[in-house]
Amino acid sequence: MATLEISSGDLRDSIDLKAVITATYELALGTSTGRLNTSVTAGEDNHFALILANQGSDAIEFMVGEIRREAD
Repeated sequence: MATLEISSGDLRDSIDLKAVITATYELALGTSTGRLNTSVTAGEDNHFALILANQGSDAIEFMVGEIRREAD
């Protein structure tokens, strides 16, 4: 908090100033190539890497996530 004081001759006044800063939160999900599809071969290990990036104005200190496979 800060105090702004103004005076002119015998006149004097002050006001307390307070700033509230709010962070923005934004997550982006993608791949290193930008492609969201892939080719797989049956019977082999098939890897597909996803990148989760924080594009907000503040750090995200704690996050919980879950990935589920669609039902057959």
